[in-house]
Amino acid sequence: MTDDIKMKAVNLGIDAEVFKRSAFGKYLVEQAHREIEAETQILVDLEPTDIEGNTESRMKINTAKMFLVWLEQAISSGQLATEQFKLEDGDDTPD
Repeated sequence: MTDDIKMKAVNLGIDAEVFKRSAFGKYLVEQAHREIEAETQILVDLEPTDIEGNTESRMKINTAKMFLVWLEQAISSGQLATEQFKLEDGDDTPD
């Protein structure tokens, strides 16, 4: 991975962390968790033969989950790139 790509990952990770801690980020994370919980309950209550309803609920659950995954992936990628820079610079002291 080039330094330019690593630096972009670091910056994206920082932006993602700042966003996650912001009021709007906290709101969206909480909404995603609520959506997962609500749609899971709907899914439990649906008849197994209700293909359309099952599909719709599963799509909503997966969309909310993917939002959370992408946010965490951005943060993790930034942290990993930061650690790579530290290793390259010979800084092996823990944070």
